[in-house]
Amino acid sequence: MDPKAALAHALSLHRSGDALPAIAACRLAVRDGDPVAMRLLGLLLAEAGLFEEARHWAGRASGRDRSAETLAAEGRVLAAMRHWAAAAAVLREALLLQPGFAAARRLLDRAEAAGGAMQAEAAGLFAARRFTEAAALFREACGVRPGDPALLHALGAALHEAGQPAEAIGAYRAALAGAPGHVASWHNLGSALQATGDLDGAMSAYARAYAADPASFPRIAQELAAGRAGQVWLSAAGLRARLRATVHGHGTGPGTRLGPPGRRPQPP
Repeated sequence: MDPKAALAHALSLHRSGDALPAIAACRLAVRDGDPVAMRLLGLLLAEAGLFEEARHWAGRASGRDRSAETLAAEGRVLAAMRHWAAAAAVLREALLLQPGFAAARRLLDRAEAAGGAMQAEAAGLFAARRFTEAAALFREACGVRPGDPALLHALGAALHEAGQPAEAIGAYRAALAGAPGHVASWHNLGSALQATGDLDGAMSAYARAYAADPASFPRIAQELAAGRAGQVWLSAAGLRARLRATVHGHGTGPGTRLGPPGRRPQPP
């Protein structure tokens, strides 16, 4: 049977509910590299629970054809595997190509709901001081909702508490790219930089926190007197003057409080 006839036969079998014969016919249909056949084979394999092979064929299909239909099919396979971040990425691409694609929108809504459930579970793990596990779940949730400042701040806080300040710095900076007035992220960024020995960077971040919210000064002073900065500020007035001088020219406006600043980072 030639590949085109095999594809037609596979579609007919699929419509009649004959899953295994449809898969067999589809295996013949993919021989000429038709992305429609690959897409169908991926979907059929996913329905049969053969997820890794399904992902292979769905990925090959989208590698050859970036149409909304093929991307949505890959998203459906990834969602079936609960690979929510990867599913969300291809489904968003499908919706950019075809904004009214209802099936892709429904799948993306499922992925985003799963991301919200991950965030809630991660917050519980953080509260239980299981910081490494919390960081892993926050990171996965960030994949579903990339660029979300609150999620990125939460990821930074979990990494920070897990003893990974260098990794936390990246998360805090990403959070601040989307919410530059987020006082807690500036403060926690300062603390993470301080922990890695970047004292100039830490002072700059603390200055941004202070400029956005002068009420954060006691927390900043506490951090700088904790011994990690290599100097103890005996004069509160002197420290305030240094913070003001450091931030001069940044133009920081009123702060956005997504979470409290402090020596123990908290997710928002």
